[in-house]
Amino acid sequence: MADALVTLGALPTLRAAGRIALICHASPDADCVGGMMALTHALRATGKEVYPLSPDPIPDYLLHVPGTDSVTCRPETPPPCDLIVTVEAASLERIEPIRVGTTPILNIDHHASNTGYGAERIFDPHAGAVCEVLYRVLRELGAAIDESVAYCLLTGVIGDTRSFRTSSTTPDTLRTAGELIAAGAPLNKVSDAVHKHRIPAELGVWADVLGRAKYEEDVLWTSVTEEDAQRHGIALEQVDGIAEFLSDTRYVAASVVFKGVAPGRVRVSMRSDDRIDLMQVAGRFGGGGHPRASGCTLNGVTIAEAEAAVIGEIKRVLAQRR
Repeated sequence: MADALVTLGALPTLRAAGRIALICHASPDADCVGGMMALTHALRATGKEVYPLSPDPIPDYLLHVPGTDSVTCRPETPPPCDLIVTVEAASLERIEPIRVGTTPILNIDHHASNTGYGAERIFDPHAGAVCEVLYRVLRELGAAIDESVAYCLLTGVIGDTRSFRTSSTTPDTLRTAGELIAAGAPLNKVSDAVHKHRIPAELGVWADVLGRAKYEEDVLWTSVTEEDAQRHGIALEQVDGIAEFLSDTRYVAASVVFKGVAPGRVRVSMRSDDRIDLMQVAGRFGGGGHPRASGCTLNGVTIAEAEAAVIGEIKRVLAQRR
């Protein structure tokens, strides 16, 4: 926790800014959306002008997070502001296609792969979720943790720890969750909203995706495309959670999902047990994350080419450990 306490020296910058743009990472998840909206509510309550922005549309299963209807998606640039705060974006590439220009950046994250960009950083690689870090930030600011803020933060903590199942879950994580529940966040409602997000039409996509899954040398992987989603009448961003589902399969050291988000552009989501550090794999392709949950984006490749490159690298790393 020392790293986070040292970098809380960035708080005067946050206090001084009157107009703030908040940016979550591409393919937004529960943690970055929950964190961005918690900051939005808390900072607006102090009289600041706050603009929540996202590189991609907020998935409909995250629209339960209070205030997400006010998020501006895929702007070319932020509105004029004094400060940009990135939420859980390990690198500036993770907020593309938003271009930030010369406005000072405060980088708030918990990914060990964070590149250290920005004028200032609040960073704790030992936290289970960025919302755990943001809870400490808001307390240091003296901001009110009302029911809406607590709801947003608990959404992120539950989402990124998979309901406290990840190895990054610590006693501090559990204490944070307990205090958020005490502040009014409804545990059952938040947990159901995070985990029970699929719609019936999505099951058809899962049937297709799981039907093409491959398992070799303790690695399990599959792929999903825009065509898969369109065939069942849903948006591709609605299809989520497959990597986590695969990782619960016995004997699997690493599970991988290749998502064809555009022609020649493949996003890769990876999960593992403790037999492989996936940051090492993701880093080879310009990505990052956590040792047991990482990702990257490959450009100028087909899904088959992405599979050959990434699965080959995972097998190579696993073979070195045998």
